[in-house]
Amino acid sequence: MRINVVVVAGVAIASVLTAQNALAGFWGTMPGCARSIAQGPDFDIWVVGCDDPGPGGAPIYRYDGGNEVFQQIPGPEGMSIGACPNVGGPCNSAVWMTDAQGLIYSYNRWSNTFSEIDYNYCNGAGPLRAKAVAYGQSYVALGGVPWLIDTYGNIIQIVAGCANVLNLPGGLNANLIATDINQRVMVRQDGSRSLWRLNPDGSFRWVASGYDTLNSGPSGGNPSTSGEMVAYLDNGPGHSFIEFWDSFINVAYTGPPTSSRVVQVAKDVAITEDGTIWQYFE
Repeated sequence: MRINVVVVAGVAIASVLTAQNALAGFWGTMPGCARSIAQGPDFDIWVVGCDDPGPGGAPIYRYDGGNEVFQQIPGPEGMSIGACPNVGGPCNSAVWMTDAQGLIYSYNRWSNTFSEIDYNYCNGAGPLRAKAVAYGQSYVALGGVPWLIDTYGNIIQIVAGCANVLNLPGGLNANLIATDINQRVMVRQDGSRSLWRLNPDGSFRWVASGYDTLNSGPSGGNPSTSGEMVAYLDNGPGHSFIEFWDSFINVAYTGPPTSSRVVQVAKDVAITEDGTIWQYFE
């Protein structure tokens, strides 16, 4: 894994857009380099490294907080990674990843490796393959059940051992997906920067437009304890905004103090195009 030697930045950068949810904190860098990132409960951080990619993608690393380094996980390489935000409950700290071929893997904590899992669609077609276009994209999310975006842009819900297909109104496709600790689901429309939230009846409602990425919550700095989605709004180098969505209330704060564009956000951490891993400190 390539290591960036950096100095922790202690620059206060909070920019409050809703006074009732004022945020204050700063971004600092972490060791290592990442193409994709996910964070589970507490400070359980997973990344796809910046190593030269193989046929399946790049190696997977997990943060060792005691030694303050990322340790490589033996086994398959990946492109997109998702971590359950809950301890206990249906997903119980699970971690899934998808690779550059669209194959799907789950992490086995006993063997400390990822194992391939196969699904067909609930109509009998198959096999299911996940979207695999670029690093730093949220193609897999874990909530009450696993969720994915497949190669066709369908929204996939894994239920009863098969892939159930959902679509946006009008048959529109999606390209990103996220969940939160309350198992709510949000997607970003393909070919658009619009966000849609899943309703209890399985339909989707439009929430907002103009967002470059979408990731799972909850997020550092948000006073809400109910958990929320994370959406990154690109306002240009050095002054990006990251927003938390909880129902229809959103709060935003300034992204990492760098000219490198934010690629992905996951709870208390983020990565930028240059591979730097950032942590948000309250």
